[in-house]
Amino acid sequence: TQVDPDGVLVVYADGQGLVSLIDKGVQREGDANELEMWPKIRDALGLAGLNSAVWSAGFDGKDWRSDMFVDAPAPRTGLLSLLDGEPITDQELESVPAEATWMLATRFDLSVLLDNVREAVNEIDPEMSPKLEDALAQGNAITGIDIEADLIRSLGSAWLVYTDPGATGSGILGLCVVNPLKDAEKAEQALTALQSIANRLMGQAGAPEMHIRFHTTTDGGMTLNSLGIPFVSPTWSVHDGKLYLGLYPQTVLNAGDRVRAGAASGGAGGGSILTNEKYQAVRARLGGGEASAVVFSDLPITAEDSYQNLVMMSQMGSGMLAMFGADSMPMLLPPYARIEPYLAPAGQVAWSDDTGYHSRSISPFPGSMMLGPQGGTNATMSAPMLVGIMLPALGAARRSARQVHSMSNARQLLIAMIAYSVDGDDTFPEDIVTPLEMGYLDNPSTYLSKASGKRLPPMFNALSKAEQAQWLRQNASYILIPTHKWSELKNPSETICLFELPQDASNQERLAIGFADGHVQAMPVWEAEARILDQTGKTLEELIERQQNYQPPVKQQGAPAAP
Repeated sequence: TQVDPDGVLVVYADGQGLVSLIDKGVQREGDANELEMWPKIRDALGLAGLNSAVWSAGFDGKDWRSDMFVDAPAPRTGLLSLLDGEPITDQELESVPAEATWMLATRFDLSVLLDNVREAVNEIDPEMSPKLEDALAQGNAITGIDIEADLIRSLGSAWLVYTDPGATGSGILGLCVVNPLKDAEKAEQALTALQSIANRLMGQAGAPEMHIRFHTTTDGGMTLNSLGIPFVSPTWSVHDGKLYLGLYPQTVLNAGDRVRAGAASGGAGGGSILTNEKYQAVRARLGGGEASAVVFSDLPITAEDSYQNLVMMSQMGSGMLAMFGADSMPMLLPPYARIEPYLAPAGQVAWSDDTGYHSRSISPFPGSMMLGPQGGTNATMSAPMLVGIMLPALGAARRSARQVHSMSNARQLLIAMIAYSVDGDDTFPEDIVTPLEMGYLDNPSTYLSKASGKRLPPMFNALSKAEQAQWLRQNASYILIPTHKWSELKNPSETICLFELPQDASNQERLAIGFADGHVQAMPVWEAEARILDQTGKTLEELIERQQNYQPPVKQQGAPAAP
């Protein structure tokens, strides 16, 4: 038994049942393209290895304890392979000072994530793999660095986040992030290059009297790079093989001071979280052996400040009830003095083994983890992992399938238009429905993307050909850009002749864009707007209006017939 079956609360989720629901939905509603793509997406994400998940909570002596288990046996593939984190080592934990009142130590390797994304993209749609590499190459060209080699693969896999009252207090704004780097020299050079680009862009975008940029100072042997803006000043520094991040330079500088104090004293006086007796006690209560994620929250210290935020949020709810007719305005939380005697340090650990992913937490009472400076994000260290695997992954898979479907539809329309021009007088059609009318396209549903939710009307086949054509012009998810003669195009691979209607796109920040040479790519909306305006002198709205109001000639002469 991986969790306590007799807990006060027990929640079970059938992972394979959720996957099966998606399978059935695709089988019932999907077209041929979705039927082909969904199994590839499912396998690329590794969802076949997600059997189930269970969470239980209840009292363990005077503590409130919760356990969670994700049944995903090794070997795990795709997205589930992200559960295979190495344990956090004592050497890594030494970066967290003994005075820390809240800490999260976890594994997240960006290079492994990039490798997984590459593998998934190649399995789902091999034609998209070169586009991913092109996007990285474009980023390299813009920044002047090798983003993957110099930055992503220079970052370490361990991330330590903590608050230290000696910096800016125990509140959330005092969070410090530490990442022990794989290659500190490369990482610092890459971040410095990115900072220079950011300074240049901010200098160009700001008003002449404003100077928003990163400022570089040196203190105690640390080089501090701080953004000069009001209220907060995001700061980074690479020092002694580690990357430090904070919302204020004081936070980063204090982290360096703590490390230097610990080194100078040989571990005495300026010790790490490992010497904190409260942490030691919580860690012993949690058990779990070597953990890939650890959370510690000294609630008796952090709760007083955090409680004000909770009271404010609870008052938002009770105040709304009072405003909209409630007979009374309930006080959802008691005074802090009534809670304080029951506070004690809390914590959480997570680890993975051959059976799956495990998580365990202890706290003084249900919901008390919300009294940490992070507002309870530590209590969701493993829960979002589960949600991120089981729900958003399935949603993302469905969105990916819709995007692939949309790009496939756009490619079919392009091929039909190119075939029309080759068989005719070398001219692209002026009307988007011409390829269907002339027999170069068989299925009118090709004009509609899945993400749009549009379907052909039930009586579509009973309409006249002219009525069908007009309905498609007004409802198509794709807009034609007339490009005249194909042979006169100087660069067909750069000439846009089709774009996806923004409101019909699966990802409304990126559109399926079709080019005259027959290839299709996903392009940011802003880039598509700029390129189409530069090419045609017209906005997207003008081209959409042209298509939806297009009136074909009474009789078309010389139109080619499909072979």
